[in-house]
Amino acid sequence: LSDALAGGAALPNCFPEVPSVRPIQLAEKQRCHGVFSGTEWHEYGLWRCADGVVAEGPRVHHQGKGGWAGARHTEPVSQGMRAEFSILVREGRTVRVGWAARCAREVGVDRWGYGYGGTAKRSHANRFEDYGRPFGVGDAVTSVLDRTGSTVMLYFLVNGVHVAERPAYTISEFELAGERS
Repeated sequence: LSDALAGGAALPNCFPEVPSVRPIQLAEKQRCHGVFSGTEWHEYGLWRCADGVVAEGPRVHHQGKGGWAGARHTEPVSQGMRAEFSILVREGRTVRVGWAARCAREVGVDRWGYGYGGTAKRSHANRFEDYGRPFGVGDAVTSVLDRTGSTVMLYFLVNGVHVAERPAYTISEFELAGERS
């Protein structure tokens, strides 16, 4: 996420008055078999934010200048569930949304994350491929993770319209389990 993004209706509407801030614990690093992003993630209610990013109510925004900034919602999406979140791009630079395991560096740059960016590219394992259409300031972007069948589907909408006729990614639950190990 980049400069001031506002969350959609699926985001929680309350956060602690004083955020609990802590770096990722060693046990979380070990779950990813020694792979760790090097980014310090801090907790704000159900959000984990990189340095310089703050969650205030349903709004997540970057307080710094330049460079990468990210925020992650921490509610897990288990097999049999479907989840989605929406953001409104209020200002700023290029934005990438998607889904990632806790150990992912950023959405879509390693084997633990899948993303879709404002440049009309899908990304996974640092492979960026043409997909969908560009989006930017003023657009509402929805990211959907569907784990209700034997195949996991990830797809995206811009202003309520699917960006492509096919999902950005289809992954077997078996393959997804391998990605986490």
